[in-house]
Amino acid sequence: MSPRTVRLQTAAIFLINIALEVTGVTAIVCGPTFQRVFELSKTRLGLVLGAANVGMVIMSPLAGFVTHRHGSRRSLVAGLMLSGGGIVLVGVAPSFPLLLLALVVIGIGWALVGNANATLLADLFPGSLLRVMSLASALWFASSAVSAPLIGLWLQAARNRGLGPWSFRVPYMFDLLAVLAGLVLALVAFRGRRQGTVQQKHAQERRDPPASDNGGAASREWLWIPVLALGHGLMVVVLTSWLSPLVQTKFNANDFQGGLAFGITALGLATGRLLLARWRTSLDERHILAGSFFLGGALFAATIIAPSYPLAMAAAGLGGLGACATFPCILSIVGSRFARVKAKVYGLMHASASLAGLGGPALVGLMADHGVPLWAALGISPVSAWAMGFLALIWIRSRPERTT
Repeated sequence: MSPRTVRLQTAAIFLINIALEVTGVTAIVCGPTFQRVFELSKTRLGLVLGAANVGMVIMSPLAGFVTHRHGSRRSLVAGLMLSGGGIVLVGVAPSFPLLLLALVVIGIGWALVGNANATLLADLFPGSLLRVMSLASALWFASSAVSAPLIGLWLQAARNRGLGPWSFRVPYMFDLLAVLAGLVLALVAFRGRRQGTVQQKHAQERRDPPASDNGGAASREWLWIPVLALGHGLMVVVLTSWLSPLVQTKFNANDFQGGLAFGITALGLATGRLLLARWRTSLDERHILAGSFFLGGALFAATIIAPSYPLAMAAAGLGGLGACATFPCILSIVGSRFARVKAKVYGLMHASASLAGLGGPALVGLMADHGVPLWAALGISPVSAWAMGFLALIWIRSRPERTT
């Protein structure tokens, strides 16, 4: 493959990731607006905030199989088409059940796209996965840092003018245009890409077996990945999903300030991952993973208990910086240690993280409706982070060697 083709395909993956990330940000920032327009309880709002994860939980394991069997390009195109269809459904949703269904469809599309893009990057950059995965996730969180305050600003203006459902339809119209552009880009950048049959892949593996496969022990080692991904999802998704409602309830913040809260957290994550992408290290990625869980959990705890809006925003930004390495490390570990079955393991990883994204926000809403203070319910985020930090250390102790 020529360097020009590699650059084109890498740019396509990054831009498509950004388009879908902005779609996810739209749902999170529009949470309080959905609550007002559809008259939702906190429990139902939690279901809305986690609805896309229902689709990801359902589809992610299947997405790994589809990508492994039929190739990344087909998964990518199908996922973008489903995501676009779900966005259209959000725009026309007249009630809570249809809104929920639309967000689930978007999540199904995300599962296919996320699996395809992760597999493509692992194929394109097998020797520098941590840096590439860090850069990819930094770019999508940078887009969150920009888009979240802008969406919040629009929602505040739309609320002041009494625009009702159009307050969330307008941001989703821009999301639809971005996804359609991503679809065109995928069709152009990956046109003629050789997919390879499963039999051809197996034949290649027999000729050149990956160094990351260590017999029976390695075949069981993948079980760490879904567990750590679950903890990552609970740490990040629970906090980011409920941060806007938290600051609006606790500090009487408006929609713009709620969107800004998410944007500051995303900025911390993006900045940390950009720095990680430039960092050359010989450390075992699992050590970086454990440290990021511990540090991110501590700073997110500070965000939740902060006594003022400025202090909460400072802690949220630093928390994003501290937690920046968790997901890139997990992505990189999958690509390097489980090369033969990376698409399948990525599928299980995304399913597990999405399960956290589904259950975590809904559980927080349920706890809040039953009288638990919202800040206390959000303690799920740092507690999960600390638990995963200890699990990562246990993994290192049980298998101390570093795979290259």
